[in-house]
Amino acid sequence: MSFTIRTAHEADAHDLAPNLRLADLRECEGFGVNPLASLLTAVSDGLETLTLVGRDDEVLGMFGLGIRHPQWNLTTIWLLGTETLVRDLGYRKKFWIESKQYVNDWCAEQGTIGNMVHATNLVHIAWLQRLQFKINITHPILSPKGHRYYPFVRSHICASPPPSQQ
Repeated sequence: MSFTIRTAHEADAHDLAPNLRLADLRECEGFGVNPLASLLTAVSDGLETLTLVGRDDEVLGMFGLGIRHPQWNLTTIWLLGTETLVRDLGYRKKFWIESKQYVNDWCAEQGTIGNMVHATNLVHIAWLQRLQFKINITHPILSPKGHRYYPFVRSHICASPPPSQQ
């Protein structure tokens, strides 16, 4: 299946929020965050917020760069999506391929990107591993609501130079 990736709009947040995957709702719930409010904040305040649009203009998901945290030398990266994005093999494969370029570019621009992933969100964990993020499963973080999260990070500094430069 084919989809397009475009700059996100407030209307996308309103379309996506009631259709989020259960695992993505859990991501928000663990910190007591309203999914719609989070998506709207990402549209208005994020460094870059993108929307995946499928057939019939269906909003399949939103992802992007959140804010820069100078104290940690890190810019947050995030993804919230629908079951359709995950269950449709064509959409899922295409997103995994296309998101790699976005992550590579963001990592090169920002230096270090990362966030936390809910310990039960296996789809996101697989996506992060595929994109070469380092996931710290040995030191989980408990949210105020008692949910377990794994911190993850990727840095262009940690990437190996091409063989010709070694």
